[in-house]
Amino acid sequence: MQLAGDSPATTVGLGPSGQSGTTSPGGTSLARTVTLQPTNPYYVAAQALSQQQVQAGTKVGDCVIVSFSKCPGTDLAGQYLQGAFLTYSDLTGGNLANANLILADLAFAQWNGVDLTGANLSATSTTKASFAGAHMGGSQWVLLAGSNTDFSNADLHGANFTSAGLTSSNFEGADLSGANLTLANLTGANLNGAKLDNAVFCKTVMPDGTIRNPQPSAEAAVNTCGQPKDAGERPLTIDDQNPYYPLALAYTAPFVETGSTVAGCTVAAHTTCSGKTSRARSWPARSYRSPQLGERTSPAPTSPRSSSLSPRPPVPTSAR
Repeated sequence: MQLAGDSPATTVGLGPSGQSGTTSPGGTSLARTVTLQPTNPYYVAAQALSQQQVQAGTKVGDCVIVSFSKCPGTDLAGQYLQGAFLTYSDLTGGNLANANLILADLAFAQWNGVDLTGANLSATSTTKASFAGAHMGGSQWVLLAGSNTDFSNADLHGANFTSAGLTSSNFEGADLSGANLTLANLTGANLNGAKLDNAVFCKTVMPDGTIRNPQPSAEAAVNTCGQPKDAGERPLTIDDQNPYYPLALAYTAPFVETGSTVAGCTVAAHTTCSGKTSRARSWPARSYRSPQLGERTSPAPTSPRSSSLSPRPPVPTSAR
């Protein structure tokens, strides 16, 4: 919610916008809306959906943006590649430093040894892609859907993996020094030999399913979770036509703390609750989600909530 003293919100959407649950003077229902603060992890993705996406078949530099594209060694530094569909592509050894790859689909891609220094790959999909030995210092991977991604021996110092899904990914020998892993899910990931000096772990799901730094106080969060990075200059209001609306709305609602007991079952990794029932109860998919500083926490609401295990909904054809 927008608080007194906040900057005026920018409104974007794929449909009409208005106040939540209101009706126009003519009797027409207006779309429900939710306002995202610039530190909300869904901010960058929700905003990107209202912007131009790179169309499949577009030629950027010497590379055609299409599935199975082969452009090893290509120079796409600083290029606008938002929404690019590059599944199964081969850009081995390419230069994409400071490129905009927000909402791109890089599943099964071979990008070994690429330079992605300072690039923005927030809300991308990199399932089973390989970035082995890549140079990616200071890159942004907020809301990444990156299960089974190979980051072995990659330079990821200072990278931002806030709210990234990294289950079963390979970070063996990678440099994650100073990286932000707040709310990241590393279940089953390989961190053998990874450099983790000064990396930020805040409500992070570790490879064994335990939560590292699970519930820091507001005071401790400043020191152990780092300062959230603004993704924009002012709050952003999206309507219910935006695919990120249910996720953004759920993020503002109360949530179940890790370790809580619901219907006799403990909400934690590897919990066994055979025979238990959760009828008429809400079970947020990511109970380890961290509230923003100052956000109210209380028992989960009884209304249904959308799962956030898949942080990147499909990009509508009209937005590509």
